Parts: sequence; structure tokens; C-alpha cells
Amino acid sequence: MPEMPEVETIRRGLVDTVLNKRVAEIKVLKASSFRNEADPRMACSVITDIKRYGKMLVIELENEFSLVTHLMMTGQLIIRENEVTLFSGGHPTRSLISALPDKSTKVIFAFNNSKLFFNDERGFGYVKLLETKNVAELDFIKKLGPEPPNDIDVFLQRIRKHKIMIKPALLNQSIIAGLGNIYVDETLFLSKVHPKSLTGNLNHTLLTNIYLNADKVMQLSIKHGGSTWRNYLNVQQEMGDFLNVANVYQKHGSPCKNCGAKIQKIRIANRGTHFCQNCQVLY
Repeated sequence: MPEMPEVETIRRGLVDTVLNKRVAEIKVLKASSFRNEADPRMACSVITDIKRYGKMLVIELENEFSLVTHLMMTGQLIIRENEVTLFSGGHPTRSLISALPDKSTKVIFAFNNSKLFFNDERGFGYVKLLETKNVAELDFIKKLGPEPPNDIDVFLQRIRKHKIMIKPALLNQSIIAGLGNIYVDETLFLSKVHPKSLTGNLNHTLLTNIYLNADKVMQLSIKHGGSTWRNYLNVQQEMGDFLNVANVYQKHGSPCKNCGAKIQKIRIANRGTHFCQNCQVLY
């Protein structure tokens, strides 16, 4: 599943390519991928804003409706004009570069001279049409935790309710928004905290440092266009290259940049977890 920097890269790509354009037609190829609370024709309006809530995108329309989009594991968003790709992002299949629509295409939004394809190979992602005033009432958004560096007090309050290892705590979107496996490992490395440390053993200073380092890691990744370089292209068709500057993720067996010890890999919460046994303290 894409993490916050990848979704933010996609949001910026959509802003550059479809903001202020009018949706002339919508074609739903798979009903379960387009969840509507109103007539689908209400999606035919001018796009006035594109927002992100954690890993979810919200495309606001002039007629006070919105298109809520979640890519889940295999979703793609591809914008083409006269068969030329203006922007593409999502799961790495040939659909990013092949002729569209194809068997993975679920919804097509047509503009005057371009088209936005929502593809999803496994079908878990979706586009949902609803009134903009109801977006904030969606369960995903209501439960969403704060996103660094904002609302640190909310983060501290929520994480202290959980007596679990810090790694799964940071993966919990109701505690902190946007982090996934890659950025949790990188955040804990910067914070010098072992991923098996218990949240109850971490004091105010350590938790604050973790929250602020999460922001540093995600902002660095946004600067590099995201981390899943095989999956995401930015609007200039450049691959995200954050993994080239990552400290521990997928670096197991390589020397730590700080101390030279070998980066370790274990499984925590069914996730591959990368860390430096020498630099990161177990609390």
C-alpha cells in the first residue's frame, strides 16, 4: 500500500494536470470500484481542489460533491492526453505504460482533451462519490490520527493509551497518519529507538523526537518523489528515489551509516523490520 509521501506525490501530480478542469463524462467499468451516494453524473463538474487525508485522496468538485479515492494495494491513477501520459502513479504493472483501457481499468474520467484512468488489478481500491460536506464523516477520516508535525499533543495522548511495541503503534493510522513500513523503520533509526521497544517505556522526550523525526523522514521522501521507485512516477515522469538515501530499509546485511554494524532484519507485526542493533536502544 502506498504511504503518505507516495500519495502526496500523486496529489501534486493531479494538481498539475487536472485541477480546474471539467469532468465531461464518467464511465464506470466495474460497479464495485465506484461507490456512489448520488447519481454518477454528479461527478461531471469542475475540479476545484485536491486534498489528502493520510493515504486517502479527496477530489473536490464545483457542485459541492467530492470523489474520495483510495488506491489500496494495486490502484493506479493515470492521466493521458492523445495517448501521451501526463502523469502516472500506482502499482507497478504494464498498465502504467500500455494502451488503456485494459482489463484492470475500473473507472474513466474524461475531460475535453484528456482522460483520467482509475485502474486496480485486484479490485480492493475504490472511488467514492459523495457530498463534500459528508467527507469528514467517513470512518477512515474520523479515526485518522494526526499527521506530523501537527497536533503532537494528540499523538502523545493516543500513543499512551497503547502498551505495545513501538513499531506496530506507529503503523496504526489512528495513532499517527500516513506512516507505513518503510517510514516507520527510517523514523525509529533516526530516533535511535529499537522497533521492539514498548510504548509504555518511552518518555515524553523520546516520543516527541519520534514524532518530529517521522515528519523529517516523510518530507525527505516527498522531496525525492517517494520511496517505492518501481511503483510511482511524478508529474515529470521521474521515478521516486528515496530508497537510494534510506538508512535501514532494505539495507539488511549492509553496514550502518553511523557505526558500521550490519543492519538487521526481523519480523514484527508480520512486517519485515530493518534496524541497527548497535544504534537503536531497546526500552
